[in-house]
Order: sequence, then structure tokens, then C-alpha cells
Amino acid sequence: MENERRTTWGLRSRALIELLRIADDPVETPAPDVLRGEELEGLLAEARPRHACLGQSLPACIDRMDAPGPAEAGETLAQLFAAERADIYLIRTIKEEFKRRAAAEPDPVRRDALVVVYYAAIAQALVGHGLRLTRRSHGEMHQSLSLLLEKTWIDAALKELFQKACRLCQEFLDRPVYQEHTP
Repeated sequence: MENERRTTWGLRSRALIELLRIADDPVETPAPDVLRGEELEGLLAEARPRHACLGQSLPACIDRMDAPGPAEAGETLAQLFAAERADIYLIRTIKEEFKRRAAAEPDPVRRDALVVVYYAAIAQALVGHGLRLTRRSHGEMHQSLSLLLEKTWIDAALKELFQKACRLCQEFLDRPVYQEHTP
């Protein structure tokens, strides 16, 4: 009995069995989609960059001074993407920043979340300003945004933004091709 107390730190058989059973239980790891959703939620809660002019030329920053309605300090990315018409310079800055971060990110879960924010900036520019901030065609954008709409880990507000952008891309694709009149 004395020997048992020294090797088991005074735990009785029943306590040892319980401790071993707990140690033997496999630890449940969250599904990758749950992790992606949590990562995206964290990114959307980030405060927007304070200075959209950083990295831009002086003339571009001066032109921006006349831009209507700059975003409030402390606004999150989620609030920016939910805005009807967000600061286009800020959107462009976010797009470039998240493109750079996604390209450098080794973790696939975090990279997927960064890519979603990148596409959210592109969709916001298209929906809020009618501007295409990418070299990708409307068809390619529609295809990419449609794939994102299928993801269960993307929140409803972003999906709504992606749906609006998809509709705009589709409207552009449905337009009749310009044909020249011949007399």
C-alpha cells in the first residue's frame, strides 16, 4: 500500500482508472470548415486599415481628400463590406493587402479565409461602385463568387454581398454584344 501511494501520488484505483480513461479519449479536433469559419470571423472583426493612402502616390492621396464619406475610425472589415458604398481607395487597399497575405500564408485554413476577404473587397467595389478591381473577366468572377456561395463556413452577410456581385456579373454577361449597323 505504501509503495502504491508513492508511484500513483496517492490516487486510489478508481481515480487512476478515471484518469487513464480521460487520457485515452481521443481529442476532438474541429472540422476544417469550422476552423475556416472561425478564422474568417476573426478577420472580419479586424479594424479596417487606418490609412488607405499608404502605398499610393501623393496625387492619388490628394484626389482622395475630395472623396465623399470616409469610413469611421474603428470600423471593422465586416462593417465596411456591409456598407452600401464604402471608400473605394480603402477597398482597393484591403484587396491588395489580403491578396499579399493570402499568397504568403502557408496554412491552408487561414489562406482560405484570407482569400474570402480578398474576394469580398472585389465584390464590394463591383456592387458599391460598379468597378472591377481585377483583371479577371465577369465570367471568371461569376464562377469564383458562385463557388464561394457554396461554402457553408462563410457568413450570411458576405454571401449576400457575393450574390449581389454575381447578379451584376451575370447582367454584364447577358448584355447583347454591340453590333454595328450596316446600311
